[in-house]
Amino acid sequence: MNDRWIPGVAVGVPVVIVAVTQAVGWPGGYFQWYYVGPLAALLPWMVILRMRHGPAGHRIRAADALVLGLAGLRVLGPVVPMSGHVLILVYSMLTIRTGWYRVAGTLVLLQVTWLKVFRWHEPGSWVWGLVLGLILGLMARPGGDHRPGATGEDGTGDGAPPTPSASDPPPHPDPR
Repeated sequence: MNDRWIPGVAVGVPVVIVAVTQAVGWPGGYFQWYYVGPLAALLPWMVILRMRHGPAGHRIRAADALVLGLAGLRVLGPVVPMSGHVLILVYSMLTIRTGWYRVAGTLVLLQVTWLKVFRWHEPGSWVWGLVLGLILGLMARPGGDHRPGATGEDGTGDGAPPTPSASDPPPHPDPR
């Protein structure tokens, strides 16, 4: 998938969500702009980054499904004790290695932190989201091998080593 799709999808999805909520006169429509919109812009980007680098391993797909499922339950109300926003943001910043995604995720996390902790005085759900995001992100994140590409630095987070191409230099012979 071409990188030029990322900004369009990332901006388009939240704009459509907000436009629909405004068109039907939903009382929480303004809430969509400042709380749901920023995360809604990152979610398609996360999916696109995963898809762009081919199929992810079973571990990352299972963790992605669990994180998105738990965060989705949070939309229904306080069904689960953690903040779905914090869960997704912390998890994705540990498993997506793209620098611009991490910058955007950090900015949204700062905004969510300000709202949850300082404005709404709801630190409990923030802490639960942080802890669960760290646990799931570290479990899904590959470890050990720190060669470029082997740790998912391309945004996949699956730890698969890069496939050699015809332009790659031949490996050095073993000196033993």
